[in-house]
Amino acid sequence: MRKVPALLVIVLSAIGAWVLTGCGTQASNSLSTAPSAKLDFSLTASPTTLSLTAGVAGQTVSLNATALNGFTGSVNVSLSGLPTGVTASPSTLTLTPGTAQSITLTAAPNAAAGTATITVTGTGTSGSLSHTATVVLTVSAAAPAPDFTLTVAPTSLALTAGTAGQMVSVTATPLNGFTDQVSVSLSGLPTGVNASPSTLTLMPSATQSVTLTAAASAAAGNATVTFTATSGSLSHSATLQLTVNVVAVRGVDVTTYHYDNARDGLNADETMLTPSNVNATSFGKMGFYGTDGKVDGAPLYLSTVTLSGQTHNVLYVVTEHDSVFAFDADNGTQLWQVSVLGANETPSDDHSCSQITPEIGITSTPVIDRQYGGHGAIFVVGMTKDSGGSYHQRLHALDLTTGAELSGGPTEIQATYPGTGLFSNNSIQTFLPGQYAERVGLLLMNGTIYLGWTSHCDQNPYTGWLMAYSSNRHRC
Repeated sequence: MRKVPALLVIVLSAIGAWVLTGCGTQASNSLSTAPSAKLDFSLTASPTTLSLTAGVAGQTVSLNATALNGFTGSVNVSLSGLPTGVTASPSTLTLTPGTAQSITLTAAPNAAAGTATITVTGTGTSGSLSHTATVVLTVSAAAPAPDFTLTVAPTSLALTAGTAGQMVSVTATPLNGFTDQVSVSLSGLPTGVNASPSTLTLMPSATQSVTLTAAASAAAGNATVTFTATSGSLSHSATLQLTVNVVAVRGVDVTTYHYDNARDGLNADETMLTPSNVNATSFGKMGFYGTDGKVDGAPLYLSTVTLSGQTHNVLYVVTEHDSVFAFDADNGTQLWQVSVLGANETPSDDHSCSQITPEIGITSTPVIDRQYGGHGAIFVVGMTKDSGGSYHQRLHALDLTTGAELSGGPTEIQATYPGTGLFSNNSIQTFLPGQYAERVGLLLMNGTIYLGWTSHCDQNPYTGWLMAYSSNRHRC
């Protein structure tokens, strides 16, 4: 019998391949299915590195989805990792595979400089597919914008009403290449004060002057004058502290005991008091000012004294606690206070005498020289006791406006005189500072200060003393 050749039949179908093999009448068959490729997409970003400058226009990134294996869906895109101050527009989008879209990344002016990795995530609409792309972003600080500063010099100024004006310099200093003009105006000028010119136009780095003048009618006081400079949207200001002083007509001064060296107690310039207005309802005590001790010396008075740029009528008061006070005579405000005590000293005790008790400091009425030094001086004699029990009497010259010691003072009172009085030695009488009270008011005449001492309750040993000191460095 003849052999039948083997038979191979391959049947293809849409679901696989049938393989038929056989030899003669015998046959075998099997069915297998080949796997199909998965639908998918890829995601790209271009460029993959980007640099931004804070505060300037943004830059674009192109995003694209590419279909794989017949993918036909759309891709939803979102971004993560944006640094603070950087925004994306739009922040989300939907891609159609094969069609690129762009987003714009922008860094705000306050965005911090640095590098960040931005992740772009694409998700298929079915939600089962997801891919990412990255963009490395570098943010640089914004270049400083052109600008300027404004300064005025001086920053404080005192004007006197009715006198010549004073100049203020105004300067615009450019920053970061600023080249524009600057317009300057003034505000806050008090009534009666004028500026010439009232407005300015400055070029960068240029200085111009404004003259401020207080009219005779200007009121005394303080004000803040503001200089405002503008250029386009830029605006800056500088301030000037302005003081206006008014020179009042000087009234009557009481610079010594009982008005004058004649001690007549007469104010010959009095024009306000009359028999009709000196009565119980319109004449009497004007104020009560507190001090740190008894007041035996007569208060002294000066009109129109300038202290710290302000004009005051001033009352000067001395105490047995060795203090000197300056009060505003019109409202009682304490302007300054100083002590003439030395280190580790106290006022003198009363030496068991009831005439000046319980302590002895500045007893006599001082004397004032308005022409002394730069601001005038008040001369006082203070009695003190040191920690060793020794007594001192010293002549002080104090600045009328601050109370500061002048002329290298104070001067220790020391004196000898030929004489044979009680407890003299070799016909020399020596001044004993603890034995005497400087009670009589000081007298100033022709640059000489005259002083006089009395005893404590006529307690021996004592003699009478009169001394004269030059007001220049208090030389006897």
